[in-house]
Amino acid sequence: MTLPIPAVGERSVFRKGPLELLLENHRGGLCVLTPHPQRPQRQYLGLPREGSLELSVRAPEHKVRIMLRDRLTLAPAGRLHGYLTVPMPHRLLWRRPNGSVEPLLEVAPKELQTSWLGEGPEGGYVHECESSFHLDRHGIAANTMAIVPVLLLNHSDHTISPEFLTLSIRDRDLREVDDQIVIAPRRLRFGDEDQVDEEIRAIPRRSA
Repeated sequence: MTLPIPAVGERSVFRKGPLELLLENHRGGLCVLTPHPQRPQRQYLGLPREGSLELSVRAPEHKVRIMLRDRLTLAPAGRLHGYLTVPMPHRLLWRRPNGSVEPLLEVAPKELQTSWLGEGPEGGYVHECESSFHLDRHGIAANTMAIVPVLLLNHSDHTISPEFLTLSIRDRDLREVDDQIVIAPRRLRFGDEDQVDEEIRAIPRRSA
């Protein structure tokens, strides 16, 4: 998505859902006011005359732990299909006339927090966010959110009610479908001893 750069001495506001960027063009360079949980951040860019400023969605750096606002219950051998939403980081890019792209700065959504889980195989950094569980993706106001189709399968011998779901998201899993950001479908298998296997499926060509 290309962002128009205001003329020298002027400013412009770009809005995409809850994301708002203020661009001020001064003789010394371009000032970009980006959102921040505590206070907005000013970032200054020195840009060449030839090229274009673009905004692109990117995958979160770490795994995403999605805290569920709704209660999900799966009986043994039960399955549940639905959709989750994940706030996505964005990146300002500079595209040169030859087509090459240079990253300039990151725009992280305040709804996507980062936590440290400690050492060990289940530790490390993880992003955290909240999401409702939707049985139909139509009507979801995504904007800067990505929609994740999920299929939950209970392969254990007891009923489960997960409070959160953890997903790994890669840049190649992102696609725009019907003007919405869609992540490749996930199949999560719940086994005994709280084991969860994640399988990433291919995105259908015409529908998510």
